[in-house]
Amino acid sequence: MATVAVKKKEATRDLDHCDIPYYVSEFVEREVGNDYDSLRKLDNLIDKLSENKKQLEEQVLTVSSEVPKRIQNALKNAEDSKKSLSLLLEEETLLSDSINSHLLKAQPWMEDLDVLISQVEEIERHLAYLKWISRIEELSDSIQQYLMTNNVPEAASTLAFMAELDIKLQESSCSHLLAFVRSTVKFWHKILKDKLSSDFEEVLTQLRWPFVGPPQSQAFGLAAPASAPDVYSNLEMLFCQLLKLQTSYPFK
Repeated sequence: MATVAVKKKEATRDLDHCDIPYYVSEFVEREVGNDYDSLRKLDNLIDKLSENKKQLEEQVLTVSSEVPKRIQNALKNAEDSKKSLSLLLEEETLLSDSINSHLLKAQPWMEDLDVLISQVEEIERHLAYLKWISRIEELSDSIQQYLMTNNVPEAASTLAFMAELDIKLQESSCSHLLAFVRSTVKFWHKILKDKLSSDFEEVLTQLRWPFVGPPQSQAFGLAAPASAPDVYSNLEMLFCQLLKLQTSYPFK
């Protein structure tokens, strides 16, 4: 036993000069040990190792045959992807060149289109201007018609609406339109004010204003107007129209 231990120790120390690899001797010693009766296990051990060797060889052959195919397939897929990418890049270049060429050809059209758009916008502004002028003239005609038929309430209401339009237009940058609307409102305001002042003086005359003297002198002197209720109704209406005229003219 001592001799075997010494030989084992020497084999361990001099692995480079040993004909049997160290891991083989270790495997044999682990499986057989120092019991020489266990040498009968060598046949089974050899069969087992042979079977393992056969399985390993089959696995190696399988891997050796499959790996090249996989690598070949991967290389083929990579080559196909490269070709596809090259085709896409070529198409992208052609498309980009076509777009640039189209843009160059369309540049004069775009410039002409910008000019036309500017002209259309200018025409739209002119149309808007003319629509405002037409609207103010329509209102002016309406006020004139109402005054010709002595329909002062409607004339005052129309003037109030015209004044509202004047206020809405204050945010506009068109100074000529603003001046036209403002002057038109002032023109009709003066006419209506003069008309209402005249009617008011007429009603006061019918009421014999100013009242002079004590009530007794009025009772036994001048007679009261025959249609007093109508006169008072007209006076109330005139007050309302004057108030509407004042509120529809907030300009100084």
